[in-house]
Amino acid sequence: MKEITNSNIGLIGFMGTGKTAIGRALATETQRRFVDTDTLVEMGAGKTISEIFSEDGEDVFRKLESQVVRDVCDFDSCVISFGGGVILSPLNVETIRKKTVVVLLKASAETIALRTSFHNTRPLLDNGANSLEQIKALLVSRDKIYQKAMDVEIETDTMSLEDSVAEIKRRLGL
Repeated sequence: MKEITNSNIGLIGFMGTGKTAIGRALATETQRRFVDTDTLVEMGAGKTISEIFSEDGEDVFRKLESQVVRDVCDFDSCVISFGGGVILSPLNVETIRKKTVVVLLKASAETIALRTSFHNTRPLLDNGANSLEQIKALLVSRDKIYQKAMDVEIETDTMSLEDSVAEIKRRLGL
């Protein structure tokens, strides 16, 4: 694993695995700047991710996301929460891995379905009766890519926010 002192800590994983909440808490505890790529995409586009998907399409979103990835990966010593599909672009993965220690946050499809059921803003889920099946299919299709992209893996199903942060710090030697 690369030296952590000036490296970014990047959180990847499927939606609902805790990237934003854990990222904020980890940044606070390690006195690092927190960056959320989804938020930066929304700010740059002037609309929500759901609006980008519905009005412009996923391809436009992915292009905006890749630009944000290039920008934030030039930072030092940040905690970065990457969007769940960031790993779909091999170029994004290559860019992220240059200066970032990558932590994969994982959760079961059932946990993800529960966590995301409260939000109607997930453009890849219909939040209906088929959500669990959609999540399972997407998890299977992305698993090998997540595995290749990560340095450390943390299961967040049964961990509290504090325990997740403590485990990341322990695994990274912080």
